[in-house]
Amino acid sequence: MFIRVFLEASTENEAMSHLQNLLKISNQIKLPLNREKCAPFQDLYEVELEGSPSEKQMMDLLESISPKWHRLPNSLIAANNENHLHVDHIDCIEVFLD
Repeated sequence: MFIRVFLEASTENEAMSHLQNLLKISNQIKLPLNREKCAPFQDLYEVELEGSPSEKQMMDLLESISPKWHRLPNSLIAANNENHLHVDHIDCIEVFLD
């Protein structure tokens, strides 16, 4: 599984602080996520994560982040402006399933 998350942050330190909210969820369901990249993107920070969840871990993670996901051909996406994300400071998150 590959996750691309866009965080509302003006610095990398702020982005990493906000990312901790998402990592707490993954720790609660015992799903380690490895950070692959953190880079500025317009007025946000883009962070890429990778993990190898079981089907139950994947469902628990998705439900913990947002009640509604849009299915794209190769991924699931949730955006703060239309879905009530449960994790603060996330503008948009896209999950690519293996």
